[in-house]
Amino acid sequence: MAEESVQTAKSFADVLNFPKRLGFLDEHTRLWLGPWGLWDGAVFLIGLAVTGGGMYVWFDDGYARWICMFGLMFTAIATYAARQVPISRPSPRYRLWWALNCFIGSQSRAALSGKRDVWKSPPKAVIDNLVFTRGGVYADFILAEQPSGMQRFDARRAVAADHRPLVRQLPSGIVFWGISPRVDAKRLQQRMIAGREDQPRWIREVREWEPFLTENPFYEQVFGVRVPVDAGMAGRTATGSLAKLTSAVIGRDEDAPESLDALREMVAEILGKIPATFAPRPATPQQIMWLYQRHWTRGAHTQPFPHEAGGPRRLAGKDFAWMMPVDFDEGDQQRRKQHRSWWRRLFPSFRPLLVLRGPSGESYQSMLAVAELPRGGLSFPGAEILQAAYDVDITADVDWYQHVSITTREQELSAVDRAQRNLDDQSFQMSGTRDADLARRYAAGEEYEQALNASQLERGVHATTVLAVGAATAAHLTDAVQQLKTHFAEELGTALSARHGAQASLWQLGQPGSEGNAPRSQFKQPTTTEQWARYAPLVGSPLGHDTGILFAANLATQRPRPVLLDFEGFKDRRGAPGMLWIGPPGGGKSLSCKRVVDALIKRGHQASIIDPGTLGEWIPALAHHGDRVLTINPYTSRWSLDGLRIFPREHAVEHTLDHLLPMMGMDAVSAPARQLGRLLRPDERVADSLGELVRYFKSLDRAAYAEYEELADSLIYFSEKDYLRAMFDESLPVPPIADMDAVIWQMAGQELPTTSETDQVHLYKRQSPRARAGLAIYGMIASLTRLSYTGAGRRPGAFGFLVTEEAREYFASPVGRKDAERMGNQGRKERYGLLGISQYLEHFDGIGIQNLPMRVITPFKPTDLDYAKATFKRLGIDPGEYPEVLRTQVQPGRGWAYLFDDLGRIGLVDMLPPVQTNLLDAFDTRDMEVQGQERAA
Repeated sequence: MAEESVQTAKSFADVLNFPKRLGFLDEHTRLWLGPWGLWDGAVFLIGLAVTGGGMYVWFDDGYARWICMFGLMFTAIATYAARQVPISRPSPRYRLWWALNCFIGSQSRAALSGKRDVWKSPPKAVIDNLVFTRGGVYADFILAEQPSGMQRFDARRAVAADHRPLVRQLPSGIVFWGISPRVDAKRLQQRMIAGREDQPRWIREVREWEPFLTENPFYEQVFGVRVPVDAGMAGRTATGSLAKLTSAVIGRDEDAPESLDALREMVAEILGKIPATFAPRPATPQQIMWLYQRHWTRGAHTQPFPHEAGGPRRLAGKDFAWMMPVDFDEGDQQRRKQHRSWWRRLFPSFRPLLVLRGPSGESYQSMLAVAELPRGGLSFPGAEILQAAYDVDITADVDWYQHVSITTREQELSAVDRAQRNLDDQSFQMSGTRDADLARRYAAGEEYEQALNASQLERGVHATTVLAVGAATAAHLTDAVQQLKTHFAEELGTALSARHGAQASLWQLGQPGSEGNAPRSQFKQPTTTEQWARYAPLVGSPLGHDTGILFAANLATQRPRPVLLDFEGFKDRRGAPGMLWIGPPGGGKSLSCKRVVDALIKRGHQASIIDPGTLGEWIPALAHHGDRVLTINPYTSRWSLDGLRIFPREHAVEHTLDHLLPMMGMDAVSAPARQLGRLLRPDERVADSLGELVRYFKSLDRAAYAEYEELADSLIYFSEKDYLRAMFDESLPVPPIADMDAVIWQMAGQELPTTSETDQVHLYKRQSPRARAGLAIYGMIASLTRLSYTGAGRRPGAFGFLVTEEAREYFASPVGRKDAERMGNQGRKERYGLLGISQYLEHFDGIGIQNLPMRVITPFKPTDLDYAKATFKRLGIDPGEYPEVLRTQVQPGRGWAYLFDDLGRIGLVDMLPPVQTNLLDAFDTRDMEVQGQERAA
């Protein structure tokens, strides 16, 4: 494996945070029973002092010996116990404070006035995207998620690189956040209807999905960043604090017009510094209010995120009154005391949860801080740990907040240098007792220093990350916390800390202006901008488009997301219209394709379906469209396939010759071909149909017939074949292809040439007449479909699609290959696309990999692993990078597949069946023979 593919994302907490002990006073004087730490040393000295003082006071009473014996014994026990106190982060001081907080600080309140905690209460005002709080002024921005998912590793590296400017150019003290709310079912239906409001059949179809969308909620990813703007681009640094102090001293009013203008200029500057790939946009006051509501009611309230614009531009504190007051209960002390006797109420609950009680109900929340990342780093790509929060199937909401402090390279190098000197000192003090640990920390420090010196653009990034878990009940919360901790520990080697007594302070990390009250120093992860970017917090796994047909559920995480397919937008996206279904039988390809075709028809488009199967499965599938669907069987047809009649008059001769000459085994420039062309010239046309042309030849006398003998003999020969009746019978009507929503071509038993070298007549003549006739019929179907759907008389505003069920036969022929190549190159211009189903990718080689439309790959059989590897690699996903694609198997009741959308994104989806029972039965091709017998009975 290349060196580039084994990179890691690392933090360097071990470099700046390590325990300090004292073992030697100088090079020759070793401390007795050392090395000593702060806590055990203090306990030992206090114990000795108390023992000595007691002996002095009670020396004359004769208790000195006993005081000495018991005092030293208790001092030894206490010292031993003190040495068991954890010396890693969080520090003992914080641990003690949090434990004390369970006794005396468990209750607080967020409110507009009265007795309240102002840090947890609503903001003073919101103006546009500016939030005015006691802790300062902040600007909220909504950011677009960056596609990661199952893309090639080099693409994911590029996404990570796009994250770097966020921490190189923005002020210090920013807070990134990610929320996964439910998608509003009504809004999802509006997205399905968008652009097709004039199609009543499609509107009815969308309405029929409402019960499904209500019972099976979808989720979305919403990202944003909160930036302090009241201290300039310095942010929350010493320089920024001085700027804030100066404003306070001179009495500048933050919401005065001149101050607002300065803040808005700051907002515009920040927008310019956020890379365009994140599509930054200022949050609206309505969205900011939603963020507050989400934070206060997480898990108990499921209001969708308000994407639409509108609402007031200004909010005052009173606008938050409907959510107030909210009571904070650290550890759920209130419920714990309800059913306990008075003396047991003295002992508080030490549960690591926070209960918020307000008008919207009770929200049970737990803040899980990322306490420790793997010392060796996480593999990159694949280090997007915040996406892992959604990989667990839990009955709870999970959001995340990440506070980022940024220091200059020089400041961080100075801190590393001090740490290295302290490590040298500790190496001496420990006297070799912990050389391995110190050596590892020293090596990490050198690596950190080297990373900081790699570029003058580097900065020190101190990130504190909290997963905010919310549920409607304590039981659901407990289960969610346990599963998340296990998942992060076992899958990512990452420790999540759920600290009792610290929940309310950690909760404030997501409250604008209150992040300074969170114990960030105990959970921060120092690193560089390059390494931080590799964790890529703002990535997701989007698939499909913003509007269109609800095709599948995106299974990138345990929070399913809707996959919409916008076939009408291919022209603007410069892609080849259509979709290909590839994979072994039984994976749901045909059912899924029928769903798409049915939806396209209801959206006002047209489809020409080539069905080579003997069961005629497309006929019952589209029967509910009634007389809008036409079925044509070229062998027993009631419709004409006479090229001179079915094609527009100005193109009829050209297209007829294209298909008729190869059928008769004639070269396009041969003498008979030239004769036929002259006979059908517009000014000398001897017949307006092939049947009439046959009669013309039969009416010639012997001398005249001799001039056209080869041409006439061949044409009369084929006119006498039963399987070509539709081509020569003048009594058959011309099919109204352009007027129909769909045409089903029943091609069962049709034979096609196996030799593609049609330009070599001596090879082509070896094919059977039936095979050559089949090629002609297929070619005429393709040409007729294209002209009907792309010509001057095409349906306004509609796309036309050629649908090939079991496409092997069609695309193995020269006609199919030629038609596929043209669709790949010109389809978006002609509003003409392809929907194809086949078992093997090679059947679509005529299109060219670079022009392939969207692809759906259903699971391969375990016996086809070698072919599966080659196929996925050709399509753009390396099984070496994503081995799970080879392990995915067909599951009963699921339509699992890998979707390759036209924007280059890849992911596992569950293809949705129709919600109408009658359509599900009609689309399902399993046991069709049995179903047919039951219908006949």
